[in-house]
Amino acid sequence: MGRLYFDPSNEYGCNKFDSIMDEDSQDPPIVIVRRGQCSFTKKVREIEHAGGKLGIIVDEVDNEQMDQIIMVDDGTGNGIRIPSIMIDKTEGEAILDFMDDASEAILDSISVVATFDIDKPSDHVNYDMWVSSSNERGLDFV
Repeated sequence: MGRLYFDPSNEYGCNKFDSIMDEDSQDPPIVIVRRGQCSFTKKVREIEHAGGKLGIIVDEVDNEQMDQIIMVDDGTGNGIRIPSIMIDKTEGEAILDFMDDASEAILDSISVVATFDIDKPSDHVNYDMWVSSSNERGLDFV
């Protein structure tokens, strides 16, 4: 649970955030950024370094099949400890429009709850392995 935070001067989350922690709030920030201009990993790392507890990335394409998008690690994601999710453009823009129109008092009174339920249908683990022919370590593994 936390309060939503969006920085219009860093809307893509590719740069360091100024202070996103509010001394008066007990809720940790949930940071919302737009997709594009840098990797998912970079965005989430910047959010985490600024004190965010969850990253929400708003897609930039209308009517995109969200279940077909994989937020891949660019190879630098080791050590990231916060979760991140991506939401579609319509939902994301509705949230951003609301935040833009709402007063500071209203924004301070809203908290967002995110839960991540993992179903365990069996004791079997399913996984996909992705390797690249340009990665020598991947070729050694194969």
